[in-house]
Amino acid sequence: MNKFIIKCKKSHVENSRSFYGCFYLAPFDYNQSITVANALRRTLLSEISTVAINAVEIEGALHEYSSLQGVRDSVLDIL
Repeated sequence: MNKFIIKCKKSHVENSRSFYGCFYLAPFDYNQSITVANALRRTLLSEISTVAINAVEIEGALHEYSSLQGVRDSVLDIL
């Protein structure tokens, strides 16, 4: 497996109750994306009140039913 990358692409405070963050996470082994997504979702739902993921952008995916070259998991599974 290649070296894991986690980078903050952009973050800022929109107002006193709204924070924005965009991150890069890569690469994932087969089915590892589901494990990471579940851990992230559970952490956000249980530990941090009033925080939610409201948008996801995957480079090369036009919609949730897209398939990505070289990726075994479907975009829907990743989401």
